[in-house]
Amino acid sequence: MRLTTSFLLLFLLQGFSNWKKLDVNAPPPRYIQNLVRVEDQLFFFGGKNNTNDGFDDLWTWRRGKWVLINTGATKRWDHGFAFHRKSDQIVLFGGRTSGRNNNRIELGDTWVYHNNLWSMLNIDGPEPRSSFAIAYHSESGQLILFGGRNGAKVFDDTWAFNGTSWYQLGISGPEGRMGHSLVHDRKTNQLILFGGHNGKALLGDTWVFDGSVWKKSNTNFSPSPRMAHAMEFDDHGTGILYGGWTGETSNETWRWRDNEWRLVPTGPSSVPILGHAIGYDDLNNQFIVFGGSSKFGEGFNQYSRALKLND
Repeated sequence: MRLTTSFLLLFLLQGFSNWKKLDVNAPPPRYIQNLVRVEDQLFFFGGKNNTNDGFDDLWTWRRGKWVLINTGATKRWDHGFAFHRKSDQIVLFGGRTSGRNNNRIELGDTWVYHNNLWSMLNIDGPEPRSSFAIAYHSESGQLILFGGRNGAKVFDDTWAFNGTSWYQLGISGPEGRMGHSLVHDRKTNQLILFGGHNGKALLGDTWVFDGSVWKKSNTNFSPSPRMAHAMEFDDHGTGILYGGWTGETSNETWRWRDNEWRLVPTGPSSVPILGHAIGYDDLNNQFIVFGGSSKFGEGFNQYSRALKLND
């Protein structure tokens, strides 16, 4: 994608939105975990850095502080973690862990967190996998899961979780991928999928899911193909995509609004990052980023950053 001089000048005229590093006590450094919004709090579970075989801790962000809640589900990273509003429970599925010889093990278990307790559900579900994406679709009252990988196998299936059981949706959609994003736009009640890797190449396509069908979105501009980025929406129809791997670690911030992408000028406040987590703090009208790394498997950080858009 080439940006014209006039397009870049337009960015400058619109002003910068700055990522601000927050001076707060933070959880240990890690990457490939997710932030989940539940009312006025953000939660995350698990993740990994190069000093351990994964985390099993649950943290919450509320009123500008990180608080350790408990442990419960088994250690993992690159998993799915989302809030099922209809049943008022956080759902954890899949991910990966390491065996005795540090071999890769994909997980296919389902856990729920409700009333401060973890429970593992004895149910069938998607094939064990990691590096998929999952989000809540409010109109249908279901969590929607798409894609992922198990070893060299890359998935192109769509699954739904209704609060008690999984079932596969027999629909066509995006090509199989891993390391993509899937987020809920509360304003339009659509799920927006972007990017990932199909096992051979990075992807840069955008798809919209309305609760029944997938539709590819064609836009004038879009982020370059990437994976391991992070994306989230505020309550007003604005989605923010930050970072990822494009062949190198990206520091770009993109905005999705009204079915169009726009590069957000952030200046030197934006650092290259991948495998991080992002959430929307509605109390302060800002996006919160935690963790991530400068490269795959190294350079882990424990910084918390906040972004408030100028437009």
